Amino acid sequence: RVELDAESPLLGRWDSMWMRQLVSNLLTNAIHYGGGKPVSVAISRIDGTARLEVSDQGIGIDKADQEKWFTKKAS
Repeated sequence: RVELDAESPLLGRWDSMWMRQLVSNLLTNAIHYGGGKPVSVAISRIDGTARLEVSDQGIGIDKADQEKWFTKKAS
């Protein structure tokens, strides 16, 4: 089960192909590693910035690997 929490539509300029791939990857991982429990998707606006959160109740990412996956790299 996927639960969606969206306070309102978020208007903006999005690269639709990139967004599709991003959301697909996040949902696929959450469903795969979520242990069969519900997956939550939240869309919100914080200080004029769109925010997308995907969460599950699975095993999580090892602390040692979190920086690799969640730290923005310089271009």
